[in-house]
Amino acid sequence: MIDDNVLIIDWNASKRQPPWVKDGVNRRRFEIAQNVINLEVEYTVNGCSQLTVDIADKDLEMYRNNYFQVSTPILFKGGDKDPSGFGETFRISVIEISQADDGYFLVRLVCRTKAVQEMKEDKTPQSYRSSTGFEFARKVANKFGLIPYIEEVKGVKQSTIKVKTKNNKDSVFDVLLRAAQDINFLTFVSNGRLFFGSPQWLLGRWGFEQTELVKVETYEGKLQPRKLYYVPLLYPHEAFQGIDPETKRLLLLKAPSVRRSEDSVKESEGSAEIWGGPLYGKGEGSAYRLRAGMTVIPWLMINGKNVFADDNYKDGFDNAYLITSVKYQFGRPEPISIAFATTTKLAPEDKRKMNEKIAEAVVIGGGSK
Repeated sequence: MIDDNVLIIDWNASKRQPPWVKDGVNRRRFEIAQNVINLEVEYTVNGCSQLTVDIADKDLEMYRNNYFQVSTPILFKGGDKDPSGFGETFRISVIEISQADDGYFLVRLVCRTKAVQEMKEDKTPQSYRSSTGFEFARKVANKFGLIPYIEEVKGVKQSTIKVKTKNNKDSVFDVLLRAAQDINFLTFVSNGRLFFGSPQWLLGRWGFEQTELVKVETYEGKLQPRKLYYVPLLYPHEAFQGIDPETKRLLLLKAPSVRRSEDSVKESEGSAEIWGGPLYGKGEGSAYRLRAGMTVIPWLMINGKNVFADDNYKDGFDNAYLITSVKYQFGRPEPISIAFATTTKLAPEDKRKMNEKIAEAVVIGGGSK
């Protein structure tokens, strides 16, 4: 069960508008809210945000009365949002039905970001014809009402992307992903913004705190001085006395997990579990403001020392990381789970496509004798 103002279905935009839409909307929103048994929220740098909503439906009464239709917009107003308080608009993308107990059925709604679903429907990417992927991304952002957060790098070797002029099956979103993957960029939609940029550029663009000027590696491999905006992950909480309470606003339930391999010593990744706070029932608090694409810096204090920064331990863990996913159960006293990775994990140095000549040596070849 959730509040009836958390999920707001726009039945006026349904393909088959229910006959009761003019006078029975509030009652039906309340009915849905009372029967929600699970609401999972997920943000990712791989495309778009997603809601998974499980609803108990007695004898499929709500389903048979067209409460749920594919492509119907749904506004999610749970959790901490932008200052406007507007929330984020999704679309019902998948409907699944399975039988439960005592005459009840389970209706599962998979809802994805509305703008991304509209991009997938648009099979005319040629109408956004552009000379670069950066230009294409900007045109797409403007078309679908998104704020463009786009990195433009000079000297990047970009492949030509073609689609069929007839019977084309490639969508605008397909081409956008290909343009990003071609140059080892990330592209995703979050909080009404279209991000199209390298992990190096995204690092430190989004967070709760800020550093002084530090040198950050760019996509081109240069060092650029700038401030980093980041989210501190401090564990254990009580070890950080005498600092601004806002800096330690997130309560980690256990130490962050981190991993690296000798095969790629510069590449590391990790995860953390964070307590949502006393307002978890409303999805409010700093933990619910976490988004994929934010930057985190972990600290692990043992015997008064940050072992991630100690010379004997660090080996790649004393890094700023990009959050790659955020996942939680709305309205439940369960942790917010995040995963994060270094920029070199997300975009290895040898796969960046700068327009420069690279010396090569033959290892195997030369023909037969």
